[in-house]
Amino acid sequence: WSLSKAGIRHPVVFKKVAEHLVGATEGAKGRGLALFSPQGIGNLAWSYAKQAQLGGGGSESLISTTGRLAVYETISLDVGEDLVRKLFFQIGETALHKYDNGLNRSKPQDLSNTCWAFATLGILHSGYFRAVVDQVEQRLARFDPKISTVSRFKAQEIANL
Repeated sequence: WSLSKAGIRHPVVFKKVAEHLVGATEGAKGRGLALFSPQGIGNLAWSYAKQAQLGGGGSESLISTTGRLAVYETISLDVGEDLVRKLFFQIGETALHKYDNGLNRSKPQDLSNTCWAFATLGILHSGYFRAVVDQVEQRLARFDPKISTVSRFKAQEIANL
């Protein structure tokens, strides 16, 4: 997260982290994401999307040759397409299933960061997005500023969803 936040591009580190977390090859098991908090999940996803943006400055030729988003091409070339897809699948699955109540423990910023990262890279995890829609609808329906900060969405968080 800190490398991406500071604007420092480092593809080798991001590839090694992804390999460590989800396994370097098909069938290989990594450490997993079970110990990540909802904030950690959001920050992890955000950092990979931001890394791709940092490297996408001169990627117009990638768009014209493949039809894919330049940021997706960038992160795929940096980390490996299969590894990126495996990582983001695990991000979605962990966010959905780690806690007894699914996304209930995620703060609006966590949901926003994770959704933004998926959208920025053009990766869809249907189950995760359906759960986010349900979660946002529930929170907005029961919103009471005197009771909970978990249901409060800032304007930018709503815009990122």
